[in-house]
Amino acid sequence: YWNGTEWENAFPNIIRGDTGFFTINNIVEPTLVQFKVGNVGITAYTFAPHYSGNNPTLYVLSGTTVSFDLTNAAGHPFEIQDPSGTQYNTGVFHVSNEGRVLTGSQAQGWSDGTLYWRIPEAISGGYRYQCTAHPAMVGSIQVKRFSTI
Repeated sequence: YWNGTEWENAFPNIIRGDTGFFTINNIVEPTLVQFKVGNVGITAYTFAPHYSGNNPTLYVLSGTTVSFDLTNAAGHPFEIQDPSGTQYNTGVFHVSNEGRVLTGSQAQGWSDGTLYWRIPEAISGGYRYQCTAHPAMVGSIQVKRFSTI
């Protein structure tokens, strides 16, 4: 906008990636839900306000995109895993606070920015989230197949 002297950005937090409420990493792609990832020391992840308690089971739909805002996960590298605990990289991409995009295995294990998961429509069942630095920080992601609803 024009302030009378020069042009100013009306939304500086979006453009510069500052620590405002909506930074570039939070708005790259529309998501069904954005989970705000927090932690309880080295013992648990939290996902308030969507879920209460420590390391809760998350419920998601196949064929949709969900995101994990890692702003409050400092020191806790976040990873999505298959039922056996192996890194699951299909449909996963990470966007840094500055807007850098990484895909697949390079998208995993970050503790800042936003992790997006484009959940394939054909999958269902139990997946996991895991802190790669702290074994106690692990929980279930239950995927419901959208086409069966």
